[in-house]
Amino acid sequence: MKKANKVLKPWTAIETIEKENSVILNLLNREYRFEKSALLSKIVSNGIDVLASPIRVRGLENGEPIKIMEQGCNVLHSDNACVVLNGYIQTQVLAINVTTTVEYDGLATVDFKIMPLGDGEIKIADETGKDFYLQKPITVPDKSGKGHYIENLAIEVPLNPEITDLYHYFSWSFMEDGEYDRIATSGALPEKFNEDFKPVFWIGNDLAGLTVCAESDKDRSFDEKHGIEVEKKANETVMRINLSKFNRWFTNYVSPKHRSIDDELVPLMYRFSFQATPVKPVDRAITDDKILHTDSAYRGNKGYSSYFLTPTIENPDELEIDRFKRLGVNLIVLHEKWNSIQNHWDTNNEERLANKKLVYEAHKRGIRVIPYFGYEISTAAPEFYDEYENVRMEIKGNPAWYRQPAQRPVSVCYNSSWQKVWLENVKRTVEEYDFDGVYLDSTILPDHCSNERHGCGYRDKDGNLHPTYPIYALREMFRDLYEFVDARDGIVFAHNAWMVASPILSYTHLYLSGEDLRYPCYKDLAKGIPMDYAKAHYTPQNIGVSGRLLVIEHPDVPTWNVKNGITLSLTHGVYTHCWGFNQIEPLAEVWNILDNFGLKEAEFSLYWRSGIKTSAEHLVCSYYKNKTVLDKDRYLLILANLSGTDENNAEFDFGEIELNEYNIIDAKTKKLILAEKNCIIADIESYGHRLVVLEPKIEV
Repeated sequence: MKKANKVLKPWTAIETIEKENSVILNLLNREYRFEKSALLSKIVSNGIDVLASPIRVRGLENGEPIKIMEQGCNVLHSDNACVVLNGYIQTQVLAINVTTTVEYDGLATVDFKIMPLGDGEIKIADETGKDFYLQKPITVPDKSGKGHYIENLAIEVPLNPEITDLYHYFSWSFMEDGEYDRIATSGALPEKFNEDFKPVFWIGNDLAGLTVCAESDKDRSFDEKHGIEVEKKANETVMRINLSKFNRWFTNYVSPKHRSIDDELVPLMYRFSFQATPVKPVDRAITDDKILHTDSAYRGNKGYSSYFLTPTIENPDELEIDRFKRLGVNLIVLHEKWNSIQNHWDTNNEERLANKKLVYEAHKRGIRVIPYFGYEISTAAPEFYDEYENVRMEIKGNPAWYRQPAQRPVSVCYNSSWQKVWLENVKRTVEEYDFDGVYLDSTILPDHCSNERHGCGYRDKDGNLHPTYPIYALREMFRDLYEFVDARDGIVFAHNAWMVASPILSYTHLYLSGEDLRYPCYKDLAKGIPMDYAKAHYTPQNIGVSGRLLVIEHPDVPTWNVKNGITLSLTHGVYTHCWGFNQIEPLAEVWNILDNFGLKEAEFSLYWRSGIKTSAEHLVCSYYKNKTVLDKDRYLLILANLSGTDENNAEFDFGEIELNEYNIIDAKTKKLILAEKNCIIADIESYGHRLVVLEPKIEV
């Protein structure tokens, strides 16, 4: 794993404070502590205690509960970007070495190595250097002659119960019938939760949380659906990472003829990472970007320049790009058809000239342009014949699809040599065309891969091949790309599909999600979108990266449309992404209202924290608040119906906000609204919303 060697914006240098019995690391908006401990004893994020008590080791050794005799840690290396700590834990039977590497964005990677001590005496030296013998403090000796053993070895993370409302995990989740089952990956954390190994698992609320991740379940053994367990208790919520159900070592006193190669005194080794969230403050400048995405539904094979630089049907004197500028667009995402080869950089002469002209014309109008790159290697790529076997992602059901001009792209793994080739050429392309960053379609997903040619996958003792998840390789790739793009004041915009992996999302400016909602909504929108799913997945404050909600419309399913998306996104503090030319008009209306209100200076309050009571649970009100020139609060209210049925006479009770002190204005119609007993009452259709401005009355 490659360590960070340079602090990137907006993070700050790590402050390392080493005392006799503790190490304190101060990071941007977070604090990590090791107090007489080898594992983290305290985590503070956004001023909130994430841990209820220190992270601990649990299990049985030689049939009795593990008892820690001594532990500690010290700093081996410290600079602005990275701190390496050397820790140890000695129990009655076990020696555990712990190396923790903390990077400036808060990723703390733990190498956990465990082995038996054995019976007898240890040879050590006194202060004079003279050898002498000291009996080891083992109170559970091996009297059986069969060696030492451990049972149910686990790492327990005691979390502050005040932040354990929500969860999210990542796994490749195609169901057997080929449909998506991704709603189950996020939601309200139940009283008890258990699942198989998950490479990314997060617990938190809308303010703070903790991610734990690992690339592999190698050497882990546990009962089915018990790789990770969570249990809520009175004073803590315990997240248990199960490592080994049973393991035995022979001691030095057992005759070699009775040993097998697997029973030698070889340590069990595990690597996993913790990261407190949010990873950085949400960038409000990015939040204000008004994006037009030339989606893949646009089937022209001549790129997009011909569309943007032609006159509109309504006005032959106005180009399409000028119409989009008039509607508020300041960033264009060129989807797959900006070049002929999927996820590639080479273009023919016609494409090269057309793309450069489009970027030039866009920049003249103050519009930025970013191109599509993705997760594939295409049969049309010149490198395919030589590289395919070495760089392809070997996964169950590797998606291979067809596009024009005729080709078949298949998934590539960025843990392979393709990473360096791809990075170098993406950077060259950004410079050549003067692009303003990149849009990355699912590139960020650490999908399981078992291609041993480039180091993915592992084999168990029986020789069976298991997949691994290239989290660290993707993180390093995104960090490299982020540094390059950010230095150009550009944007790394990642389509993360249904996955919220903070160690990789750290190195993005903006994420796009929502494709996971497409399939359940196509089935039956009336059943509703689980709001706890939306809280975990679409509130950027808890991860620290600005987000966009993707709404992919289909003519056969009119119930899931951009209007629904606007309601869902606004109530959770993100924008709906403009996925194609047909969504621009309704989004432009919302952009204009938000701009007129003054979003950059506003504070946002999510509906479950706004204090506004409603006549039904599915009726909610989030709001933005800023100040007038007279230093009085003004509000932009999002009154929303988050259900699949229309709501007549929806009632919103504003409690401590005295409506009689405000002019209540419908932001779209500009008409005044009358309040009744400090309530706003309105008819709101299924997944509909009303935008209402509260303007303080001027005293005369």
